[in-house]
Amino acid sequence: YRTCSIADHTLDDANLETRCPLDDGQYGNNPRYTIGTLDELPSEIIINVLLRLDVPTLTLLRRVNRRAMAIVSSLYPYRMIRQYCPDVLRAVISLNASSYDYQTLWDALPVCSKCDGCDLFGSYLYIVTGKRVCYLCFTSGWKYIPTMPPMAWDAGLSQDAVGELPSVLSLPGLYTQSRDQSFNRIVLIDRQAAVDYDVLLGQQRLQARRFMAVISAPFFRSCAGQPPAVDWGVFCGTCRDKMDPDDMYFRIKYTMDQVAHHAQQHEGSKTKDQVSQLPELDQASF
Repeated sequence: YRTCSIADHTLDDANLETRCPLDDGQYGNNPRYTIGTLDELPSEIIINVLLRLDVPTLTLLRRVNRRAMAIVSSLYPYRMIRQYCPDVLRAVISLNASSYDYQTLWDALPVCSKCDGCDLFGSYLYIVTGKRVCYLCFTSGWKYIPTMPPMAWDAGLSQDAVGELPSVLSLPGLYTQSRDQSFNRIVLIDRQAAVDYDVLLGQQRLQARRFMAVISAPFFRSCAGQPPAVDWGVFCGTCRDKMDPDDMYFRIKYTMDQVAHHAQQHEGSKTKDQVSQLPELDQASF
């Protein structure tokens, strides 16, 4: 099955479509102005330059004029993300995640499906660094607990040093299954890039920050001779009541290829039947 009835209250539940509407298709296709000397470069160089910009900066460039908007909208990685997982784009923009470029964001989607912290399918994107992460890692791994500037300062880091660390600006809202409320926008810093200083802090205090910077992300699976298939992952029906994170666990997601292998490992006829009944993947058409 593809969806879980448990509401985790991550960025998936933050109403991003309303908070961050995208402007594609709102303007005509007849630009009156150029984008200056950038227009004099070969298209291949323009593409390479734009993909090396972070997402918030690329979004600002789109606002220059219609020509800039048309160029950015023509980028293949932009079109793919915009069409098949627009909330990922909205999340990166809304949280002002500027520590990685658009190419890095795109590489996280079709290049590797594996979680940054383990070998499971990384069905979420950790917005602070643009890396894939699975449910188990982002809810229990120490490096996916974003920290905050005051804690980094108390640990001995200077303001300049803290300013160089990967960070995002959170959105107010409800987070975690307990619906913990955050009233203000908070600077969240990548904990792994800082220092291991708040290990002993109470877990309840840390939990909400885990959920403030993750959003579901698909895997664009290559298909020989066909457009990429968009794979959001599935849960195993046989593991629906299983609670062992090291073997069978109901919150683990699998890609379509992985769930077939998982079925073979456990040799459950129920699992095999469910694999054969799964719907086909969405096909990207460009």
